[in-house]
Amino acid sequence: MAQRSLVDPTWLLVIALTMVVFAKFKNNRIDRAVKLVGRVSIAVLVFLSTGIATLIFDKVLATETSPKDDWSPEFIFVLGGGYELGANPAQDFLGTESIRRVNSAAALWQQYPSSIVVFSGGQPGTAGLRDATRHGELSSKQAISLGLAESRIIIESKSLNTKEHPIEALKIS
Repeated sequence: MAQRSLVDPTWLLVIALTMVVFAKFKNNRIDRAVKLVGRVSIAVLVFLSTGIATLIFDKVLATETSPKDDWSPEFIFVLGGGYELGANPAQDFLGTESIRRVNSAAALWQQYPSSIVVFSGGQPGTAGLRDATRHGELSSKQAISLGLAESRIIIESKSLNTKEHPIEALKIS
């Protein structure tokens, strides 16, 4: 498992800028200039961390584009959202997040029926208890019940986390 840093890099920046504000230089001009830069930097940093800045940048950077009418995705990738282990495989069931993802994929496939739906991801911690493809099997069963054609389904079970999903996806496509 990846280790997270105990100190967020943003806090290091805040501390450095705060130190600049309280620093004392022998030359008054340099002292005033450094403090001004420090204060402005802190003000900008505080502003950028507010919801107002987010709202402004969302509006400025938002672009609405639609695909061409004849466009269709070759693949629809559905990242695994987990499933619950039952006492035996017949009692296993998809978690709520997995069901939402499968339902969304099935609805999207209805719009693009020539696409192949890839159910991506195994279930960490189930080695020896279930087949690696179990999550994909449960997802496929749910998708087929929603009208997705079985012939348009691929189960990818090697990836176990979000980092591995695109790596395995590239191997399929």
